[in-house]
Amino acid sequence: MDIFKQNKILISLVVILVIINLLSIIGIWILKFDKLSLQKQLYSIPFKQYHFPNEIDRLDGIAIELKFSGEQKEKYKEIRNKYHNNIITHIGRIHEVKKQIISKTLESGFDIEEIQNLFEEIGIHQAEIEKNLYLQYVEIKSICNYEQSKIFEKIINEIINNSPQNPDPPKID
Repeated sequence: MDIFKQNKILISLVVILVIINLLSIIGIWILKFDKLSLQKQLYSIPFKQYHFPNEIDRLDGIAIELKFSGEQKEKYKEIRNKYHNNIITHIGRIHEVKKQIISKTLESGFDIEEIQNLFEEIGIHQAEIEKNLYLQYVEIKSICNYEQSKIFEKIINEIINNSPQNPDPPKID
C-alpha cells in the first residue's frame, strides 16, 4: 500500500469515530433535557436506586435486621412511604429551581440577587430533605422495642458515620 491509501483509510476511520461521538453526545443531550425525564426517573426507578442509594439499601434492610413484627413492618412501610413522598416533592422543586437559574443566567443583564434567592430556595429544600431523613429515623425508632431500639441506634450511627455525604474532614499537618 502506498502512503496515500493508508492516509485515506486513517482519515475515513477518524471521520467515522467523530460521527459516532457526535451522535452519542446528541443522544445523551436529548435524553438529559427531556422535559419529562425527572418524572420518568421518579416513577420508573425504584426509590432505593434514586436517592441516597447506600442509606436506602440499609434502611430497607433494617426491617429484616430488627426482626419487625407484622404490625411494625406495616408502620415501617408507612413511615418510609411518607418520607419518600415528601422528598419527591422537594426534589422536583429543586429541579425546577435549577432550570430557572439556568434560564435566568442565560439572559442578558440578569439580576444576581434574584439568582441568589433561587440558590437559597434550593438550600431550603435540601435542608427539608435532610430534616425529614432524620425525623424518619426518630419515627422508626419509636416503633422499636428496647432491644430493637439499641440495634437501630447502632445501624443509624453506622449509616451516618459511613455516609459519602459526610466525608472525613481534611487533615492538617
